[in-house]
Amino acid sequence: MSEIDYTGLLTIPVLTAIFTTGALLIKEWFQSSNATKRALTEKKLVELYNHLYSIVIRYEKRLHFTYREEVYAIDPNGNEKTHEIPETEDPEVWEEAIKKASEEIYNKIHLLEYEDLILWIKVENGLQEEYAIEDYSVNKAFSYRNFSKSVKKSYGRLYNEFHLSTRKRKKARIKELKIDLKNIKRNPFMEKDEKTKKKKAIKEEIKTIKRT
Repeated sequence: MSEIDYTGLLTIPVLTAIFTTGALLIKEWFQSSNATKRALTEKKLVELYNHLYSIVIRYEKRLHFTYREEVYAIDPNGNEKTHEIPETEDPEVWEEAIKKASEEIYNKIHLLEYEDLILWIKVENGLQEEYAIEDYSVNKAFSYRNFSKSVKKSYGRLYNEFHLSTRKRKKARIKELKIDLKNIKRNPFMEKDEKTKKKKAIKEEIKTIKRT
């Protein structure tokens, strides 16, 4: 009669318990991490980016630049060399938009995305690489324009992350996009270039959803 391997019998349930516990801990960690990320995204949206986005949309059609020609040199033949100097239209409107954004950011600067924070510092300092001119207010306006563009991108990304964070919503959205992809492929009236462009955009959106 063969001996019973009691050590083996005990080892199997112990190892099973260890692996099960480990798997549960990993699952809980991921769930906790995702919940924390979602909570932070919601906080950024609700407390800051919803307001910043509203300001950007409210003012963007009223913020414009004009350009005047200025002589900076005269060549040996007496011909004037000129370049265009940017100026802000309605400086008061620019100041109002920047002031409103500043009021929202002042106590919530920690909620700014890193890229937006760097651009906001340039707004505050009136820094601008595109036009290095002496007029501080114009430099500030160009910096604010760049900041506004970045805020719109950040808002869109945060919005998508928040509203597509659940698996159910992700699956539903991916399913919709795949149907759109099939419809584009079957569409006989769409130009080839347009088809390629739309298919690429849809595939990129699917990849983005899967990554979040």
